[in-house]
Amino acid sequence: MEEAHFVELAEGVHTMISPRRLSNCTIVVTSEGVLTVDAPYTRQLAEAVIAYARRLSPRPIRWVVSSHHHGDHTLQLCVFSPPAQVIGHVRNREVLLDTGEYERQRFMRNYPEAGYDTVTITLPTLTYTDRLTLHLGDRAIHLWHPGPAHTEGDTVLFLPEQRVAVVADLLFNGIHPVARSGYIAGWIAALSALQAMDLETVVPGHGPIASRHELGVMRNYLLAVRDAVRPYVRGGAPLEQALGEIRLEPYAAWPDAERLGWAIERAYAELAADER
Repeated sequence: MEEAHFVELAEGVHTMISPRRLSNCTIVVTSEGVLTVDAPYTRQLAEAVIAYARRLSPRPIRWVVSSHHHGDHTLQLCVFSPPAQVIGHVRNREVLLDTGEYERQRFMRNYPEAGYDTVTITLPTLTYTDRLTLHLGDRAIHLWHPGPAHTEGDTVLFLPEQRVAVVADLLFNGIHPVARSGYIAGWIAALSALQAMDLETVVPGHGPIASRHELGVMRNYLLAVRDAVRPYVRGGAPLEQALGEIRLEPYAAWPDAERLGWAIERAYAELAADER
C-alpha cells in the first residue's frame, strides 16, 4: 500500500500529500463535523484519510468540497459519500454528470491498481455559482469560483483566519500541470487574483505545500506557454508544428513533461480564436 503523508497546516487543518504526485486531500475539523477537500485517487488512501480524521475528531466527515471534475479528485468521493454531502460549483456537477464515466475509464487504464471498476460516480448535491460561505461552528469556510481556469467548475477553499487557501489544481507545485480542460487566460487571471490575497499557506492539488510564491511560478509557466505559442498562431503555423518545436527549458527539470502538449493545445486554441 502506498503510504499517506499528512501535514498539519494550522489547528484542525491537515493535508494528505498524495503519493505519486497525485491528488492531495485536505481535512478541516469543526465543532459540527469534519470537512475534506476532494478525495485521494485510491480507496486505500481515502480510507487512510477517514482513519486520520478520526484521530483528530470524534465527529464524522460530513462534507466534501469537490474542487473540480477530474477523476483523481472525484472517483473516490463514493468512499466519503454517503453519508457526507458533496459540495461543488454548478459546472463541476454538470461536467461530472457528462464525463464521469469517461474519467473512470481513463483512470482505469492509467491506474488499474486503484480499483476504479467498483466506484460509483458521485456528484455534488449542494452547488453554488460564484461564492459560498459555510458557517460550521466557529469556522467560516469560504468557497470561491474564479471563473473557467483549470476547468469550467473550479472551487478554491479559503480559511481566512488561518490565511490558508486550498487552490487544488490551479497549482501544480513544481510539476507540469494537467491542462486538458484548461482555460489558459482564465487560469492566469485566477493565479493573479490569488497572488494578491493575504495568504500564508497554499495547498496545491499536486505536490508539496506551497505559498504565494509558487502561485507566481505557476502563473509564469502558463505565461511562458502562451508567449511561446503566440508566434505560431500569428504566423499561421499549424498546431502540430508548435507541438513539435516548443520546449520550455526553464522547466526542463519538472516531472511529467509530456503534459506540456495539453497546455500548448489549449493556448493555441484560445489565441487562434482571438485572431479571428
